[in-house]
Amino acid sequence: MAKAKAGDTGEKVNKTRLVEEALDTLGGDPGPKDIQDYIKQKHNLDLKYALVASYKSTIKNRRLKASGGGRRSSGGSVDMNDLTTVKDLLDRVGEGRIHDMIQTIKALRK
Repeated sequence: MAKAKAGDTGEKVNKTRLVEEALDTLGGDPGPKDIQDYIKQKHNLDLKYALVASYKSTIKNRRLKASGGGRRSSGGSVDMNDLTTVKDLLDRVGEGRIHDMIQTIKALRK
């Protein structure tokens, strides 16, 4: 796994864990630039945009597989009332907040 020295301390830093920490702390679906800024501010370490984007993608895919998520059918049915409810909620609170709500519900189901 990729490691880099942080500052003068000689301490080894796991870049993947830094990106995971940023994703968990920032919540929602932050962009690679937001993750870069968080890591620079908190750990004083500059990571390349492409590296952050790659790690983010890998982490999200791993988490999706671990949660049993993916594109498979849930087995339930969805009707127009459900879609209307979701659209109204999206209009009211926005996509980022809905994502946060879904993550909270997933955590409560465990």
